Amino acid sequence: MAQHPVFDGQLVAMIGVAEEVKQLDTMFERLGERYAADVQHRTAILGSVLEPATILLIACLVGTVLVAMYLPMFVEHDVLSRMRNGLSQRIPAMTGCKQGRLQGHHA
Repeated sequence: MAQHPVFDGQLVAMIGVAEEVKQLDTMFERLGERYAADVQHRTAILGSVLEPATILLIACLVGTVLVAMYLPMFVEHDVLSRMRNGLSQRIPAMTGCKQGRLQGHHA
């Protein structure tokens, strides 16, 4: 086990001592509890780091969708406002004349 870099030096030493004193079952229980607690601790740390990052990612996605939905409406409103202002300044009587014809024609 000591030749493989996968195993921690402290783990190898503890197993070696447990072999000498014929207490392998007790040592493996302790090592199992220790590594389970270590994995649980690392998982909690990872979760506490990933949670804010996930919230920020979702917020950016929602913001992008909102901008994609509302930006065309604002652009359209701006274009229509410019067209309305441009037409009313160029031909002010045309709108009144058009309305008069429509009212007279339908009546």
